[in-house]
Amino acid sequence: MSDPPADEIAPPRLRTVGEEFLETGHVWLYEYPDGTPFEARLDADSRLQVAFAAGAQSSDQPRRWVDAEEAPSEFGFAVRTLTTQLDRRALRRAVDDPTAVRLRCIAVHRRHRGYDWSRAPPVVGVDVAYPGSELLPHELERAFEEFGVATMPILDTEVHVRDIELPGEAPPETQWGEGTAYGVLYRKKGGGVARAIAGEYAGEPPAVEPIRSAVAEYAATVASDDVLASFVQECDSSPSVSTVTDAVVDQALRAEFGRLTHSGTAFDIEDLRSALPQRVAAFL
Repeated sequence: MSDPPADEIAPPRLRTVGEEFLETGHVWLYEYPDGTPFEARLDADSRLQVAFAAGAQSSDQPRRWVDAEEAPSEFGFAVRTLTTQLDRRALRRAVDDPTAVRLRCIAVHRRHRGYDWSRAPPVVGVDVAYPGSELLPHELERAFEEFGVATMPILDTEVHVRDIELPGEAPPETQWGEGTAYGVLYRKKGGGVARAIAGEYAGEPPAVEPIRSAVAEYAATVASDDVLASFVQECDSSPSVSTVTDAVVDQALRAEFGRLTHSGTAFDIEDLRSALPQRVAAFL
């Protein structure tokens, strides 16, 4: 299969879909989060494969379908979440050909803004593509629930297009913390979807400084006793060193994506992962 263009993974911008989109009909409104769009699918052996939007990552990252374990390490938090939570059996039951299903998702992390990471899920479902079908908004919500994938916060339902306010006019607040939502997604009941980004987040993400401290020093910051205690409290049973290490790396990536992936940062993600287990084990 050919590489998915970025504009086929992310919903189109509202300004590009044409005036007719806002002339008639009703829409559901969702909070559209900051992060990186990607698609997911199952192969013939029910193995998870992913493809991240071209242009959403650095030039040395793939723009093609890859097995989940081969995905870029900076998106490990999203792949681990989907690998763990996706109900493959439910997906196979839903359609005749599960390999033809494309889950269009967003890996939620900081590009323009941060969130309360305990509230914002690592992955949210945006759309389900399957040949010959188009789901209504409530059907899409139910499908993602059955598949085990979180969805975007619903802002409003059954709103006539003439009654909606664009984000530039009255941007909503995020439901995952404080501040203005990154954007709004508009889904028409009769088919069609578009997104609008709040004015304060327009353009490229703000420049960030690389992390210049040694990996051990940074590991001590992101895996402080308070942080580790919070992860342990969230677990239903006694967590393993590996589980807590993954949680620390995932939260660090989501919160400081730009800095951790900066070419000037003194260490890479695998260096960070290697620096954590001993500290985590001592705490546990």
